[in-house]
Amino acid sequence: MTAEWLRSNPAALEYLEARSKELQDRPPTITLMPDYSVEVPLWTLEGETDDLVSEALLAKLKAWQATFDANFRPQTGWESDEVKTAWAEDAKSLEAELRSEVAGIVEVEVDLWPLNPGYLHTEQLDLPPTI
Repeated sequence: MTAEWLRSNPAALEYLEARSKELQDRPPTITLMPDYSVEVPLWTLEGETDDLVSEALLAKLKAWQATFDANFRPQTGWESDEVKTAWAEDAKSLEAELRSEVAGIVEVEVDLWPLNPGYLHTEQLDLPPTI
């Protein structure tokens, strides 16, 4: 997006400014989201997550991420429906445990994009409205 395009589309600029303010005003957030070859599938704007959770939960999160790395391929998806289903079920219990451990400290978002490949990640800005 260029500055010229934004100047010629005031509704888009207004939308982006409002969305930016919305993101700035939200409480501190941690996102549970796998990604290729990361050790811990937790994301914050500050980048520090390990100190937010217990060692026991950290170990579970690392194992969940390792299952993703071993069984999900960018071009073909999951190695089997059984692994996909088990991984999704594990996500539910990890989310509950994570929410419990960080309650009152940060908000929790969950992005399970491998269950819906092609999904736009939650931290990405939506496209501005068309004019």
